[in-house]
Amino acid sequence: AMENLIGEFYDRERRKKNFILFGHPEINQENNTGGGLEIANSVISTLCPEYPIRNLNIKAFRLGKCSAGKSRPLKVVCDSGDIVLKLLRNSKNLKSHQNLKHLSVSSDKTPKQIQEHQNLKQQLNDRLKAGETNIIIKHVLGQPKIVSTKQTNSTNTDSLN
Repeated sequence: AMENLIGEFYDRERRKKNFILFGHPEINQENNTGGGLEIANSVISTLCPEYPIRNLNIKAFRLGKCSAGKSRPLKVVCDSGDIVLKLLRNSKNLKSHQNLKHLSVSSDKTPKQIQEHQNLKQQLNDRLKAGETNIIIKHVLGQPKIVSTKQTNSTNTDSLN
């Protein structure tokens, strides 16, 4: 059990410098980048303008197998976790840029984190089907949890939508 815990810790530390980019079509399917380095540079320069692209050392490659009509996620490895943290915080601003609004960004999660999130999502769906309302998944101190949303008046309801 201790080995698994230590392994998970190191895996999470290693993935802090990575982010996953979804929704970018592949330009060239022969290599593993599929036009990813250019779009990764564009996303970083848009969301984190204080980090000049020429000073960054990033790598980008596609995840999974090629299949016709499907776009594979793009894994981007940066040399700093600060860039990734800033980028994830500003990722909601992608929708306001015409040439980037089709993209979405996620942190690079370990298999254990993915499984835990799927389990939590299933619990949320079960509770919603059972009739509970005003509950969402929210990250509290870095851990995803199901929490209730407090809606006291119509202005709060409008701000949550």
